[in-house]
Amino acid sequence: QETTAKSEIKETISNSTAPIVELTQDEKYEQDIILAMNNEDYSESLKKTKLLIKSGNPKGYTFLALHHVFGYGVKKDISKALNYYQTALKKKDFQAASGLGHLFYSAEMYPQALHFFNLGAKNGDLWSYIYLSDMYQKGLGVKKDMQKVIEYDTLLADRGLLDYARFIGIYWTGYYKNNLGITPEPNKSLAAKYLTIAAKQNDAQALAIL
Repeated sequence: QETTAKSEIKETISNSTAPIVELTQDEKYEQDIILAMNNEDYSESLKKTKLLIKSGNPKGYTFLALHHVFGYGVKKDISKALNYYQTALKKKDFQAASGLGHLFYSAEMYPQALHFFNLGAKNGDLWSYIYLSDMYQKGLGVKKDMQKVIEYDTLLADRGLLDYARFIGIYWTGYYKNNLGITPEPNKSLAAKYLTIAAKQNDAQALAIL
C-alpha cells in the first residue's frame, strides 16, 4: 500500500494541470521543491527549501527533514531530521507528524509511531492515514482491526487514490464478505461512488464491475 500510494501521489503531482487560481510564492516554492526532488536535482530542492524556511513557512522544515532522512543533497542524519520535523510540528505543519511517525515506524518503535500518526490523521494528513491503515492491517503496535483499515482506506479513497478507491468500491459490493473477517451489507450506492472514482482514472477492473 505504501509503495503504491507513493507512486500514485508522485504521478498525481507530475501530471497535475496548471491551477486556475494563481499560486502564492510559498506554493510555488513547494511545487519547485517536489519537482526538483522528483528529478533528483537536490541542490535546487535544497535552495528552494531554504527560501521556504526564510519566508516563515513551517513546511520548509518538513522538506529539510526529508532531505536528511534520505540523504538528498546532504549527509543522511536522522538526528537532524528528527529536530527539523519537531520544529515543523511545533509551528503547526502537521505533515511533519507523519514524518516523525515514519522515523519511529522504521525503527519498529510502534507506540511512538502510532502517537504521531494519530496526531497527523486528526489534522487530515494523508500519509498518516496510509501508515495507520498499514498498522491496523498488520497488527503493528495495535490489535489487528479490519474495520479501522476500512475507515482509513475510505479517507484515502475520498482523496482520489486509485487503489484505495477500487478496494473500497469492491468492499461495498460485498465481495470481501467472507475473507476480511467483517460482514458489511452490500451498498450499491457506495460501491458505485468509489468504483466511479477509480473508473475515472481508467481502471479496467472498476470499469468492468461498474
